[in-house]
Amino acid sequence: MEWKRIVDLVKKTGERCVVIDPDHDEPVVIMPLSEYECMADQMDEEFDFGLDGMRSDIPFEPEADWIPDFAQEEEPILEVIEEHIDEEDEPVVSEESWYIEPIEGE
Repeated sequence: MEWKRIVDLVKKTGERCVVIDPDHDEPVVIMPLSEYECMADQMDEEFDFGLDGMRSDIPFEPEADWIPDFAQEEEPILEVIEEHIDEEDEPVVSEESWYIEPIEGE
């Protein structure tokens, strides 16, 4: 394969070139080094997950806002339920009642 001619053509046109060598499994892309460096810099910025790369439009909540306060006593649930029961409310009565009775022996 004439690598020098391929590289010279890429330099002359400024385009990228895909070379498929039958002796190798993977194709090879030839491009100007400056273009590759620019592409690599863009990939670094896109996948930067460090603290410096955090999105600034997401509001930050202090840890004290989302950690539960276990020292605070809660009102027992039964007392809360009893407060909400009105004596005037009628008890719920189902329309049908089913009873299981034994069958007399045969």
